Amino acid sequence: MNFGKKIIDKWHIDPDVAFLNHGSYGACPIPVLQKQNEIRERMEMQPCEFLGRDVWEGLIEESLEKAGSFVSAHGKDMAFVDNATTGANSVLRSLDFNPGDELVTTSHVYGAVRATMDFVALKSGAIVKEAQVPFPAKSEDEIITSIESALTSKTKFLLIDHIASASATIFPVKKIVDMAHDKNIRVFVDGAHAIGQIELDIPSLGADWYVTNAHKWLYAPKGCALLWTSPEMQDETHPTVISWGYHGKEGYSTEFLWQGTRDFSPWLCVDSAIDFYESFGSSDVKKYMHNLAWKSAEMLAEEWGVDLNLEKRMFASMVPIPIPGNIYGGDDERISIVKRLWEKHKVEVAVTDPNDQLWIRISAQIYNEESDYRKLSIAVKNEFL
Repeated sequence: MNFGKKIIDKWHIDPDVAFLNHGSYGACPIPVLQKQNEIRERMEMQPCEFLGRDVWEGLIEESLEKAGSFVSAHGKDMAFVDNATTGANSVLRSLDFNPGDELVTTSHVYGAVRATMDFVALKSGAIVKEAQVPFPAKSEDEIITSIESALTSKTKFLLIDHIASASATIFPVKKIVDMAHDKNIRVFVDGAHAIGQIELDIPSLGADWYVTNAHKWLYAPKGCALLWTSPEMQDETHPTVISWGYHGKEGYSTEFLWQGTRDFSPWLCVDSAIDFYESFGSSDVKKYMHNLAWKSAEMLAEEWGVDLNLEKRMFASMVPIPIPGNIYGGDDERISIVKRLWEKHKVEVAVTDPNDQLWIRISAQIYNEESDYRKLSIAVKNEFL
């Protein structure tokens, strides 16, 4: 396979550093950035034609169809948003909740999304509840049971992750959706990390809404995410910025298209990002990243003398490893560790707290190889052992 340091020149990443946190913001390849520059130049050559006609007359629809085909969906059921948090805001702030209604999520929820739920609940008098999903979870049934135990007759909305940010755990989305729908509960899936990291057929999951960041594992520029909405819920789902598309009543995707003058280039680069991804072989990319992440996690756990205690099948291209020494702490400690590892050792990782202990969450991308994780191993030994 043509992976590892031999292809890192397709990114702007310094080959001498160990960049092991693709999961946080992604890293856009140079060929995709070049396509973005071409689009921006086209826009500035004739802004009125580009923004006033071309964007409205098929450019965005073509990108949505390309993105839709990648996740087995129709383009008309999808809309571009800036990121997964924007998608969550669009859905939650479109819905009407009454005092006492329960909005349920899990203890693995992404912080910004939880903040959105709190905001909506405060405005409506609804209540936000967190199902306490264990970490590490030992089985899919353990996750499902934890979530189901938090649902009541007052639960109107359930928000779950597909791949949780802090824990990197893959949730059994289809089973959870089916269980919730049996109770007449609408389900939003935060798949921020899913597209490009795992095989994804969005409609088959049966959710009411699904959002995913194309700028992470699918190589699109920053500001490119996809919000899929089931046909039954499209009339009720609106963008956070209401503009011309609302009055036109021209359909779900069109309403999300225009929210004022903006740079559409990230959305129009999704076809280039998909082409770049597929040029390496979709299945080969996923297999390489997953195997490298897991093999590296096992190596790090052994060298640091910690118990990994995770189920391989519940993780993809991100895996958390406990920091040796049973280190605890809040945001200040997490930030401090990340900065120390980068500034002193040129190793970039995420430090998360899916339970009381702090963990190092590694990412594996096709530009990574074993030597990167060896650098991390040495850095952590120097700092904590």
